[in-house]
Amino acid sequence: MKFNFFVIYIIFITLAIPLNSHANDSIFVGGVTLKTGMDKNYVMSELAKYNNLYKIGEQDFWGIYSKTNNELLGTVQFQKEKVSFVNKGWGSFYNKEALELGETLHGILSKFEEEGANIIRFRTTTTKEPNISIQTVEFRIGKKKITVEIVDDKIYIKRKQIAIQEYLQDSP
Repeated sequence: MKFNFFVIYIIFITLAIPLNSHANDSIFVGGVTLKTGMDKNYVMSELAKYNNLYKIGEQDFWGIYSKTNNELLGTVQFQKEKVSFVNKGWGSFYNKEALELGETLHGILSKFEEEGANIIRFRTTTTKEPNISIQTVEFRIGKKKITVEIVDDKIYIKRKQIAIQEYLQDSP
């Protein structure tokens, strides 16, 4: 099965960012580190050095586009001349497998939300042996666990694959 493993990386980087961490209160987009509250004139000047900026809609909302290939890198919005919102695009993926992965993860996490789970713990592990490597992302919600494993098996299946599994157990 062909699969763009970059999708997995992006999903888990996004999920791994602690929402209340002071160490993660900025986003690097378009060659500039942006934080909420930064001065609009400074931000627009810095972004314009590396990017094309286009106003989107009627509010003070701007698209940040690469000067080299005009690819949309992200967006920035200002309120009262200060940064109020920043978005960084990590990529778009259109193949069937990528879409199915996104739908599967959405379905699993939506189910947890419906069941009242609002705290998700996660961890990542990597196992490397001479003929196999396994990268695992594990989500825990109460007694439930979801694993997403990227397996590179050079002996039996002789390819990379991804497996998503759900578990229920009494103790972690």
